Amino acid sequence: MTVDITKPPNRRWLGCRPSGQAPSVRWGMSRERRIIENLVYLSDSLLEDFDADELLGELCERCVELLDVDAAGVMLAMDPEQLRAVAASSVSMDQLEVFEVAAAEGPSYGAYVAGAPVVEADLNNAADRWPRFVPRALELGFVGGYGFPLRLRGRTIGALNLFQEAHRQPLGDTDAVVAKGLADVAAITLMQEEIIRSRDTTVSQLTHALEARVAVEQAKGLLAERLGISPHTAFERMREHARSHRRKVRDVADDLLAGRPLQI
Repeated sequence: MTVDITKPPNRRWLGCRPSGQAPSVRWGMSRERRIIENLVYLSDSLLEDFDADELLGELCERCVELLDVDAAGVMLAMDPEQLRAVAASSVSMDQLEVFEVAAAEGPSYGAYVAGAPVVEADLNNAADRWPRFVPRALELGFVGGYGFPLRLRGRTIGALNLFQEAHRQPLGDTDAVVAKGLADVAAITLMQEEIIRSRDTTVSQLTHALEARVAVEQAKGLLAERLGISPHTAFERMREHARSHRRKVRDVADDLLAGRPLQI
């Protein structure tokens, strides 16, 4: 596999699951055990039907559940010059990641370029360094940002984005280590030769992931207009429906766009 080619992210939302599925972080177990079980789960995602969309969607959700952060997202490189926002834990996170890629500014973009973590606990201090990104992040309610590269053996294939709102304390050393560990496990899984067999295969998978994002956005808008609710609320309803029926959000979006009846 080449440096710039990686698997797409797949959105699977956390919740209580049957035996054999991802461990829920809401089961009351110790934080240390939750961290270990989730690292094992992410590293054990290497199956024949592996879907990078699912893996990276899980990564975002687990970061928010395990760490002292309010939002998480992932960017991947389709080629050395082009990052794409491919997974996010919330609508606002998705919006900020897309803006970060377009502006070529911000902690995740910086982490990808440098191949090293970028920490900015107070984004106001980075206003000169990121003149376009900081105002947008603050507008969306984020005051602290952290970027961790998805990197293995000198190859950086993307970055993990973490953001905090004003009620949070700066990310502690322990959480930073856990975040780096999660990013490393995701990078290792994505870069396995058994999963990424060729550039063409990987680009095809990433294209599928990006198409899924478009479908979800279209369905979200359709549902919001139909029910007279906000796009954020529409997305939450789609996500809850997918969760309760053990389906992907993309599948729910396809049903909505096709006009199939759904109880949402």
